[in-house]
Amino acid sequence: MSHLLALANLSAEHTTRDAAAPFDNAHADLVLRSSDGVHFRVFKPILSIASPVFATMFDLGAPLDGTAAASDEKHDGRPMVSLSEDARTLDLLLRWCYPVKSPKLSALEDVRRVVAAAQKYGIDAFDEVLDEALRAHLVRDPVGVFAIAVTQHLDEMAETAARSALRVPLSEVAGSRFAGLAGGALNILIQYHLACGAAAAAVASQRGFFSVTPGFIQQASTPCNSCCCLDVGISADGNQWYAPRYLWRYLGAAGHASPS
Repeated sequence: MSHLLALANLSAEHTTRDAAAPFDNAHADLVLRSSDGVHFRVFKPILSIASPVFATMFDLGAPLDGTAAASDEKHDGRPMVSLSEDARTLDLLLRWCYPVKSPKLSALEDVRRVVAAAQKYGIDAFDEVLDEALRAHLVRDPVGVFAIAVTQHLDEMAETAARSALRVPLSEVAGSRFAGLAGGALNILIQYHLACGAAAAAVASQRGFFSVTPGFIQQASTPCNSCCCLDVGISADGNQWYAPRYLWRYLGAAGHASPS
């Protein structure tokens, strides 16, 4: 058994590696180990300023509750804390904390990683940047932004994303790779989509706004046969409206398409 444990430990050592600069500084006073075995040499003062969670951990000399392994492990003579985030997440998060060039969050998956980690460690210094990063993905993947916002309890962003998701056909709402994050909230988004569609369809069938439309739509007892035709449905108020045939076709198509 001891032989097998030795082999396991040897294998683990071979799978670990050190992070790239600036997290390879020989003067660092702490090592953060990612879930996939990457060692980040960091400075406690920088993390303490950026994160009240880290500051509390260092003040108390205790591991992060539920986020770091409680052990007396060391790496290269420095205390080491094992975190549950993978190397990609830690690299993005720490670069935002360090006085170095901040990374671009061009992929929504990277935004998700940083938002979740920033909330977990109480780092709010770049809330505005993360908000902008999420908004940048509203056109491309509003359902994904909605899922991330719901997961991280970003209520205002969730509402914005839900409205933006109305541009996505209902049949594609669940197509986002992040849709599964939303859980039951995805059903709420679908119901919201259906309700908005029904409201839009109702507008397409109404005619009250015609009274403020100059010239283009006519109310008359004798239509202009050369350019206009009678509405396919007479308004509830009994008025007869005449307009180009394509308008009635457009309104009919809009009403039919709105629910989906």
